Amino acid sequence: MFDITTPRYTRTGTEKAIQDIIIPDKRNLSYSGLSIEDIQAGFLQAEQTLSPNVPQAVKERLVVAKNVAIYGWFSYELYTVSLFWALTTVEMALKYKFYQINPPPHHITKDGKFENISASFDILEKYLRRGWRLESLPSFNGSFRSLLEWAVNKNYIPSNTKIILQEIAHSFNNRFIIEIFPEESRKKGLLLSDNPTLEEIKNLWDSLSNERKSEFQYNNAQIFIEEIPKLRNGLAHPETVNWILPPRSAIDGYWQVVEILNHLWP
Repeated sequence: MFDITTPRYTRTGTEKAIQDIIIPDKRNLSYSGLSIEDIQAGFLQAEQTLSPNVPQAVKERLVVAKNVAIYGWFSYELYTVSLFWALTTVEMALKYKFYQINPPPHHITKDGKFENISASFDILEKYLRRGWRLESLPSFNGSFRSLLEWAVNKNYIPSNTKIILQEIAHSFNNRFIIEIFPEESRKKGLLLSDNPTLEEIKNLWDSLSNERKSEFQYNNAQIFIEEIPKLRNGLAHPETVNWILPPRSAIDGYWQVVEILNHLWP
């Protein structure tokens, strides 16, 4: 059987007592006048705006993000963990919504073969990862990005959904001028150089009329598709350093998730 008892290890003598654990992380004290109650207030106000129609399982996961951030008062890195957990709540919610709208049986196809499966989204996801596709949604592969694309296309996440988390906005703005706009303008024959300087890119952008610029601009929902999976992946799979984000990131991330959930379940 699965062992759920707590393992007992011999104490080393360096364990922290409770009074040592509940000492505020000094990095929090660098914010003038900030208290643990202020940290809680941001999350609690966001919770008050959460739609009652959000499924209980999704709510429960979101609450964990709040609780982790509150303990960021004692261990600063937990603010980053809270943001990561909040973003995974979006993925969970999208899977939940997808399954509500597309209940089994699922008609799937691969290499001319057809199957009908009546199972949870987790089982469907395993088929999708092996190259099977839904007959009704041939481009859907079950990934976080694919779930976002589906929700945006169905208008469950409207184009005017507010961007609250500044990491999303800043990341997109940087990638737009460095990657997205050069690539798209090259396809349209506007940018001839394969390795343009940042100055050349900016000069090209400034030279375009507002009408021409609109051809390249993304709405908020499209930005979510680009940035939320990227941010989640960056937190889950750090390349060289661990991210250490401030309290605001955790709080704004929580508000951002609530904003999205309220559109999924108005």
